[in-house]
Amino acid sequence: MYLWFKECVQARQGNWSGFSQITENQLQIRTKSLLHSQRSRTLTCKATSDYVAATYPIANPLMMKHLYQVVMVCMLGLAAVSGNAQLANPWYHVETIVHNSGDYGEADHDLSGYVTYRLYAQFTNNNNYLTAIFASEYLPDCVQDADSACTFNFPCGLFQHEFGDVFGFNEVCLYPAIIPTSEFDSFITIGQECASQVTTDFINYLGFCNDWQTDFEGPADANYYDGTSMSWDEGAVFAAPSFSGYPTSLSAADANNRVLIGQFTTCGDINGAINIQYRDQNQNVQTELNLVFEALFPCNNVLDVTPEIVLADCFGDDAVVE
Repeated sequence: MYLWFKECVQARQGNWSGFSQITENQLQIRTKSLLHSQRSRTLTCKATSDYVAATYPIANPLMMKHLYQVVMVCMLGLAAVSGNAQLANPWYHVETIVHNSGDYGEADHDLSGYVTYRLYAQFTNNNNYLTAIFASEYLPDCVQDADSACTFNFPCGLFQHEFGDVFGFNEVCLYPAIIPTSEFDSFITIGQECASQVTTDFINYLGFCNDWQTDFEGPADANYYDGTSMSWDEGAVFAAPSFSGYPTSLSAADANNRVLIGQFTTCGDINGAINIQYRDQNQNVQTELNLVFEALFPCNNVLDVTPEIVLADCFGDDAVVE
């Protein structure tokens, strides 16, 4: 399909007078909301400087499922020649926000005793682009098992705001003035944490078996703390970078050599394992499987302020307060 879009633009460069040359990095494939749409059966190609457009027919959902299988086969094929030279050791970084006083003025949204973990992929330099967080089961069967899966464990559950979303790139971000606790909603992403956040990258999700999203978000009720552990063994959060550097490209490593991959607000530890794909500073595609992460709840070791008095054994000795 990518070749079709490329040919589309090249054809119009040749046929339309006055049309300037367009580089591959300027070509953007607009597929958002079309992959699963029942109303649209076409995709559109366009370029970012001088405009050009054409349509590509989507025959039916079965065709798209075949496309998904092709995409995943390509990912698995790349894994055979991968290496993690550009990943730091450890490969991830975690920032924590401790909600000592979690009352932000929203009824039924008290986060006291909760911690927000921000999980990043950590590279050795900022000339790396995270392009996928994926599970690598060859054929999707919608039976979630441990084989080649992405797994996220939250033993104490998750805070999931009703105005939040599974994915950071869909977050409405009505904080802090309107809905302050939505800032701490739990989500997965590649770099982008608000729908309104400007980027020249195309960041989205491709998958057909989405039960894991229901587990992650929890039931559609008034309980905002019932998100749970989840895993998926097919599908990918992906980024098509413009390779413009951070912050224009949010899939690019930032000044700290990091790319945000998730935010999780919980009252306990978190751990899991994921598969990632990235483009390194030498423009080589690297794929890493079963990258394990862990973050321990920072508030388990409560300071004991109860004094213990050890009486003197003999006359003249001092008692001790511990």
